[in-house]
Amino acid sequence: MDTIENIWKHIILPVIVVSGIGILVGFIFNRNQIFIPTMRSFQFTESSVTAGLAYTIFKKPTLRNIWVALFIWDIFLTVLKVKVIAFKNI
Repeated sequence: MDTIENIWKHIILPVIVVSGIGILVGFIFNRNQIFIPTMRSFQFTESSVTAGLAYTIFKKPTLRNIWVALFIWDIFLTVLKVKVIAFKNI
């Protein structure tokens, strides 16, 4: 059984660090546009979180919860993009 400290150190912290670095780089170049899903620079946010989750999967592949988190993140992005496309066509 994993303790909270183990989960924090091996799962949550790497995801936050990798995602945060990518989002910070995007923020330096594009400011607040990285948080608007209709902007092209939103790819910094999207790719950073995906890379953070993937890094954790590759670092500790026995964690099935990260695979589930990556799958849920993918579904979230798909729904977000469908809604953005639907509102753009109105």
